[in-house]
Amino acid sequence: MTKRLDCIIEGCHASIEGETEAEIMAQAQEHAAGAHPDVELDDATVESIRSSIRDV
Repeated sequence: MTKRLDCIIEGCHASIEGETEAEIMAQAQEHAAGAHPDVELDDATVESIRSSIRDV
């Protein structure tokens, strides 16, 4: 089943799709580095990202 993550940063309309949570998280890390370099991917932020992944 495909999974989707809509960026958790307010005002960002990026959407990431993948087959696994690990794939989504890797893409989310790349997105954050390029689009939101000021965001620190600390444990709380990673958990917030992980909890925002939905099955589609």
